[in-house]
Amino acid sequence: MTARSSLPLTFVLGLLACSVDDRALSNHPGPVSAGGAGKSGASSTDSAGAGGDEGGAGDRGFSGEGLVDGCADLDTDGIADCEATLVENATFKSDVDGWTALGDAKLSWEPENALGDLPSGSAKLRAGLARASAYQCVPLEGKQLVIAYASAVVEPGDDPEEPPQALLEVTFFQGDGCSGMIDGYFETPPGSSSEAWSTIQAGNLSKDTTRSASVALVGIKPDSSSELGIYFDNVMLKAQAP
Repeated sequence: MTARSSLPLTFVLGLLACSVDDRALSNHPGPVSAGGAGKSGASSTDSAGAGGDEGGAGDRGFSGEGLVDGCADLDTDGIADCEATLVENATFKSDVDGWTALGDAKLSWEPENALGDLPSGSAKLRAGLARASAYQCVPLEGKQLVIAYASAVVEPGDDPEEPPQALLEVTFFQGDGCSGMIDGYFETPPGSSSEAWSTIQAGNLSKDTTRSASVALVGIKPDSSSELGIYFDNVMLKAQAP
């Protein structure tokens, strides 16, 4: 769904600071972080009960602010993100359906919630890999200004000086269903807060030849940590005329 309001020019210029990568790869069904062309990885998605396990983000305070009509408004445009996002199951209300974890990564539902939009939860990305991801593919037609937001919080790593990092990665494809040649991609600057939920965000232009896009929840693990644990909530991907 296209957003219904324009963005300030200064805001758009800031988002466009992350340039689209123009590498052309073929037969690439997943996000760029999944690896080279043709490598999709095995889906590894599991569900956890409301009690959670292995600790969690429950002691990182959530805020009841930032809600519009009961939904997050991370871009503060006065429009509920759940009405603007192209992503299905963006708030992880009760599960992680619609998202596919790649390789050895696991994605589970957890009761921790970034805002006060209860009942709701979050998606926890776990892996022992240096870089792990879970993605979703959405239709995206032609040249548009594409903006990605999410709430994220990380579990502290083994070295407090080298925390895990959370980011979003958006990849544009020339074919439907995230198939065919890649038109480019962009990433948000990473977030690494383990004390409170933070907002990660970025944006860029798709191309005239774009027909679909993947949005990936990405975790980066420092060498000092044996495993990463990152919570994502309120994933918002919207597009509007450039």
